[in-house]
Amino acid sequence: MRVTILSAPVGAGHDVAARRVAAELAAGGATVEVVDGLRLIGPRLERAVINGYRFQLRRAAWSWKLTYAVSRSQLVMRVVGSILSRVARRRLEGHLRAAAPDLVVSTYPLVSAALASMRRGRRLPMPAVTMITDFDAHAAWVHPDLDANCSIAGTCTGVLGVRPPVAECALADGSGVRERLGVDEHERLVLVVGGAWGVGAMHQAALAVEATRGARAVVVTGHNDGLRRQMLEDARLKRTVVLGYRDDLLDLIAASDVVIQHAGGVTCLEAFALAVPVVMFSPVLGHGAANAACMQRAGVATTIEHRHELTALLDDTTFWSDVAPALVSRSATLLDQPTLPELIAALPADGAARRMRRRPMRSVVAVTLALGALVALEDVADAAVRVARHLIP
Repeated sequence: MRVTILSAPVGAGHDVAARRVAAELAAGGATVEVVDGLRLIGPRLERAVINGYRFQLRRAAWSWKLTYAVSRSQLVMRVVGSILSRVARRRLEGHLRAAAPDLVVSTYPLVSAALASMRRGRRLPMPAVTMITDFDAHAAWVHPDLDANCSIAGTCTGVLGVRPPVAECALADGSGVRERLGVDEHERLVLVVGGAWGVGAMHQAALAVEATRGARAVVVTGHNDGLRRQMLEDARLKRTVVLGYRDDLLDLIAASDVVIQHAGGVTCLEAFALAVPVVMFSPVLGHGAANAACMQRAGVATTIEHRHELTALLDDTTFWSDVAPALVSRSATLLDQPTLPELIAALPADGAARRMRRRPMRSVVAVTLALGALVALEDVADAAVRVARHLIP
């Protein structure tokens, strides 16, 4: 079987998921390629998405919250998909025609939206599935026109539960981490992470841990060098270990007593696989808050909003004796779900062909908006890139 996996370097989680899914499929004998699907849609569009999204998360979180809320509409995502699929005619469709895969897997929502529109337009003859690594089954992720929408949460109608792609976690080695970082054996190691871009209330989380008895914060700021410098210069963080981007994050998680996160995603899945409890602290607006709510309902994480509450939680012996073990136990059930290769093997052989025969059900409003937006899309993307370059350090 030939498989094309489409991802995007928006943060690091989508690419990590793509790489691990590729390893799972390759282990079963498939020939797999991992491609930047967003770049295939359009290089300038990709720059606009990456720079714009990073600016929203760091400087204008309210705008991302609004974007996330508006894009929850299936109609909006059909419009977006229609625009993207038209832009993608030359690059993305050309690549798929040349590669001729037996299966397409998407780990990035905008690419999934483009694929769904291509299916509605009868331009995607091979089976296509999405790999959803968020707990919130947002409309940008879930597309009924595709052959399967596979979610690590598996809690929604029309979504198949899938085992998180965390096999790589078996290689994690937490031994020696505390010694290298200068964390005493009797201290609780509280790992504060904010993804590759270092977003979220990481500074506030470190201050909360600093005020906790018998705990030491290890903060991984990713590529956010400004935050790292700011924290290193903060005299209040006397005992906090501040790190930049790390290739050994799995080892750090394995050595931790708890992981503090702000958005959800792959880091939380890695903590689940390594039996480390997760606390969502002051989740970022939009997907962070939505993921935190879903994770709390599922019983795999607890959510704390304010700094003093986080200090109280970490000081609470009940959290360590009762709550944390319960979170670990519940999150372990996610690993009992079928793997993506197992789900793919169970797909109907003629599923894609049957969907191709369906008459496309396009909304007149969607088509009108898509065609109108297409005319200015490249100019808008280029302008967004120029603005983002001025605003983002």
